[in-house]
Amino acid sequence: LVKLAKEEKLQYPIQTFSIGSEDSPDIMAARKVAAHIGSEHHEVNFTAEEGIQAVEEVIFHLETYDITTIRASVGMYLVSKHIREKTDSVVIFSGEGSDELTQGYIYFHKAPNPKAAAEDSVRLMKELYLFDVLRADRTTAAHGLELRVPFLDHRFT
Repeated sequence: LVKLAKEEKLQYPIQTFSIGSEDSPDIMAARKVAAHIGSEHHEVNFTAEEGIQAVEEVIFHLETYDITTIRASVGMYLVSKHIREKTDSVVIFSGEGSDELTQGYIYFHKAPNPKAAAEDSVRLMKELYLFDVLRADRTTAAHGLELRVPFLDHRFT
């Protein structure tokens, strides 16, 4: 997408966003990617206290008290809030599904064999819309953003 956008000579910069605690591995990796693609990068750092303060609003928008879902939603909720308050962006792309598709989770490396890892990857991809995508959609929509998940496009997967 970035390559195509650059070829079209867009009038506005491509923006990227990351969220986490300062100097976390994900934040540092996002910095490297942003530098490589030449994006206008935004980092949202938050403390444990800020995450806890967001929980009540996250529960309201998710309509669930499931602790795993809530825990996984706070970051997306806070980065969406930042995007709405600090940028003009309305449609955002997310990496939802990329770890399931590319077997990026650590437990894939501990699978008994490649076939078992592939089967687990397919299972996770089929179930993703029930939890992760719904969670991400609700936390972004809470701030009036439209979420796109290109790694889950049926033409790609």
